[in-house]
Amino acid sequence: MSAGLERRVAAPAPDAITYTRLRGFIGWITAGVVLFGTVLVFSASTVLSYKNHGNAYTYGLRHLLSVLGGAIFLLWAQRRKPSWWRGTAWVFLLVCLAMQMLALVHGAAIGGQRNWIDVGFTTIQPSEFAKIGLILALAMVLAQNQERGEGWKRIWAAAIIVSGAVIGLVALGGDLGTPIVLVAIAVGMVFLAGADVRLLLYIIVGSVVLGGGLISVKGYRVDRISAWFDPFNYK
Repeated sequence: MSAGLERRVAAPAPDAITYTRLRGFIGWITAGVVLFGTVLVFSASTVLSYKNHGNAYTYGLRHLLSVLGGAIFLLWAQRRKPSWWRGTAWVFLLVCLAMQMLALVHGAAIGGQRNWIDVGFTTIQPSEFAKIGLILALAMVLAQNQERGEGWKRIWAAAIIVSGAVIGLVALGGDLGTPIVLVAIAVGMVFLAGADVRLLLYIIVGSVVLGGGLISVKGYRVDRISAWFDPFNYK
């Protein structure tokens, strides 16, 4: 066997090469977003941290601990096989929904929202875990329906049921920012799965109109938008 043929035989398949490059690309994007977010947290929290704790970096250091925990989870998740995630997706989603319902009933109310669970030394926001649960469950629904050759009507129905359950529970707690992110996640995943772009545009327009209405009915939401547009004059 010639050296050239040996190299061609030993070379990874195109799909493997694409997967490796895509994983590296996503990894760099994730690292950049985490670094950017960390800088923003330190910059925005120093004054309040010093006022409340006598140390300008208390909140920033707490954020770094969260980043460390996320990095450990990322390394662990990378080593799980797709079959493991398929078997865990529904369980994880149900646990997330149960935590969200617990926050609605016995959660801590912060800033007009009831989306946190007080565990003593810190608070847990179940809606953050719900983002992962939505991604896992919706990915499994889309994959299974496509493998079975289901039409897009059934795929849309399944996607709306799964997404609606998560987004609805989070919205009931008074949070609007997280439901917007969840809608973006769901729409993005369905788009990548091959949905009709025109239908996605209808959903996006409808979501914008609904979101604007929900913002207008809560004073603290309007205040946040006002502070974003005019931070120096907002009190």
